[in-house]
This record gives sequence, structure tokens and C-alpha cells, in this order.
Amino acid sequence: MKYLAILKDSLLEAIDTKVFYVMVGLSCVLTLVVASVSFKAVPVEEALKKIGENSHIVFGDRGQSFRAHSWPVRYTFENLKQLNDATEPQAGDYRFTLIASESQLRGAAQYWDSRADAEGPAPTVGTVTDDVLQEFVKSQFAVYGGVEFTRVERVKASQPGDVAFLVETKGSKGARGWLHDPCLFFGAVPLTSLGQSLGFYISFIEGGLVNGIGAWVGIMIGVVITAFFIPNMLRKGTIDLLLAKPIHRTTLLIYKYIGGLTFVFLNSLVAVGGMWLAIGLRSGIWATGFLLTVFVLTFFFAILYAVSTLFSVLTRSAIVSILMTFAAWFLLWIVGTGYAQLEVIRKDAILSKQLTVPGWIYATVDKIHYVLPRTKDLDILTTKLLSRGVMTEGEIRAQKLDLLPKVTWGESLAVSGIFIAVMLGLACWRFARADY
Repeated sequence: MKYLAILKDSLLEAIDTKVFYVMVGLSCVLTLVVASVSFKAVPVEEALKKIGENSHIVFGDRGQSFRAHSWPVRYTFENLKQLNDATEPQAGDYRFTLIASESQLRGAAQYWDSRADAEGPAPTVGTVTDDVLQEFVKSQFAVYGGVEFTRVERVKASQPGDVAFLVETKGSKGARGWLHDPCLFFGAVPLTSLGQSLGFYISFIEGGLVNGIGAWVGIMIGVVITAFFIPNMLRKGTIDLLLAKPIHRTTLLIYKYIGGLTFVFLNSLVAVGGMWLAIGLRSGIWATGFLLTVFVLTFFFAILYAVSTLFSVLTRSAIVSILMTFAAWFLLWIVGTGYAQLEVIRKDAILSKQLTVPGWIYATVDKIHYVLPRTKDLDILTTKLLSRGVMTEGEIRAQKLDLLPKVTWGESLAVSGIFIAVMLGLACWRFARADY
């Protein structure tokens, strides 16, 4: 029971701060703001127009190159007809005539095909067939509107220099790939010119606002607040009373560490859980992977708090702990970002068969990245998890999220877990030997 009492005290210390309740309150306010956002499916006529506008810039590499390439294509539409009685635009089956410039389509498809075969012989000029053009059009509409084609047939164009296709599409069971217009504050502020899919908006909220800006702010506050927990315990009088109890010093320190993790875990649970519930109710998309970010954020903080714990024991100063923790965070960010960027350059160099960075730089960064916690890996893995839950495969390719470095949960968690164990082990060793 004495161990449970110490653990209970640590948990109560984590939540017995005004900052904790302020953060919970802010999370509730942000959840209410997200709950005020509604999404309206764009009518098919307007959706096709926006798809054509979005497709004006075409990334011509099929995700095989990391260089920024584009090719202009403009689409127009005629003779639109709905083939079923679906009431939702995204559920409808449609037939229409798609028209574009023949030179633009052939140039874009030809370039795209050459980049796809970058490791082998590229197609010669003039070999782009109707099948390649049809595949090109299908893929573009999958990217920019989540539209699945059941029929694409080349027909005679009415204007010289144009190419026309008779197209039939299949309705989607879900709405995440269809274009939607968001409305803020329960419909008071409509936003009708963004031209993005429902999955894009949800990905922006979950990944950009919550897992991006919100996570950084929450963890920064967590580092500052929890940095005082252990120094306060080590103050004269307080530590004497605790050490007088028949409790091992290592157990006492570990429970204090768990108390700090609880602070971030509870705040993350309120913020992520509230956002997930609000997004699900307003959009109908229940991305369960988003809930896992509660544990990812807590684990990320566990890495930083292990550093804070060590320096709290070594210096008994909250200020020093805060500064050293932020310094470690910055170092891990530099190493992780540098490694990810070098991976991008390395893959592009393999495709282009041109070495752009000296080999010793790759080797040095690889070794540093191998032994340090994989904070950037956690960010990459979370980004992939969130995108796959709400975006279509076409959108993922268009955003080049499928080109992120290949990392695994097992290796990332294991390496980071070993780092946490080493930092806590050193802290416990010092705490057990120190004379208070």
C-alpha cells in the first residue's frame, strides 16, 4: 500500500497545478471550435470544375522523383449526366465528356511515363499511346477528386488540337476523397473557394493543428511545469521526510517520473479525445489512428522528461533542467531532420544516378541517428498513420507522403526506449548515492 500511496501522491502532484486546468480548458475551447466546423459536399458540376482547376499543375513523376516537376493541363467538361439516383454527390455515378489540349496531355503523360521509368530506358518522343493518356487522366482525377473511372473512351473532339474522352465514374461509398466546402462557427462563415477534399481538411486539423502546433505547445509547457517536480522533492525538509520512509530511492524517483508523464498524458487525452469526437460527429470519419497519438505524444515527452529527470537529480535546479531538456530536444530535431533530408537526397541520387553528397556525410549522420532517440521517426510514423486514416491513396501520393523515409515502429520505439532507460538509470544511480 505504501507504494500505491507514493504513486498516488505523484499523480496528484501532476494535476494539482493551475496550469493543468488551464490547458484542459484550452483543449475544451479548441474542441468546441472544431465542433463548430461543418463540411458540405460540393455539387458535381462545381466539383468537376474545381478538379480541373486543381489539375492545372500536374506533378509528373508518379512519386518516383523528389525533384519538383510540373506540367500544365486544363480540363473542361460537357454533357454531364447522372446514371443513378444517389442523393449525395460523391455517391453518384456520372457520364460526361472530358476535353483537354492534346499537346498538354501528351506532354504531361510522356514526361510522367519517363520519370516512372527513370531507372530504365525512357520512352522515346512520340510513343505516348491512348492507353497512356487514359491512365494519366484516371490518376489525376483520383488525386484531385477521389474519382474512380469505370470507363474512359477516346472520342472525336469538336475542336482541332483538343482531345476528348467519354468518361463514366463510379460513386464512392465514403466522402473523404470528394471535394467539400467547410463552414466555420456552425455555418456562420462559409468558405467556398478552397477546393479541397474532406480528407485534406481532417488531415490538416489532426496533423497540422493537433499533432503539429498543439503538440509542440503542449510538450513545451509540459517540460517547463514538470521540471519543478523533482527539484521540489529534493528540497531540504521534503527529501528528509521522504527518505525517512521505508521506500527505495529508485522507486521514489521512478514514481515521480511517472507523475510527470501523467501530466502530459492526461492533457493529450483530453485534447486528442475531444478533437476526435468532434471531427467524427461533424464529418462522419472516425479515424481511430488519431487516438494513438495520445500514446505517441506521451512517449515523445517521456524521452525529454528522462533528460529533465537526470539533470534535476544532478543539479537540483529546475531552470538547468529546462534549458538542458530544450537543448536535447533541439539536438534531436536537428539530427532527425538532417537524416530525413539526406534520405530524400540519397533516394533522388539513386534515381538520377548522380552522387550529390559525399559518402562520409551519409555515414556520419547514419551513425548519430542510429544511437539517438528517434523523435523524427515518431513524427514520420504519426504522419503516415494519420494520412492513411483520412486521405485517399491518390492524395497521399500527391502530397509525397509515400516518399517519407521508411521507418518502423519497433525499431523507433526500441532505440528511444533504450535511451530513456539509460537516462533514468543514470538518474537513479546518482539519486541512490547522493547524500541529502
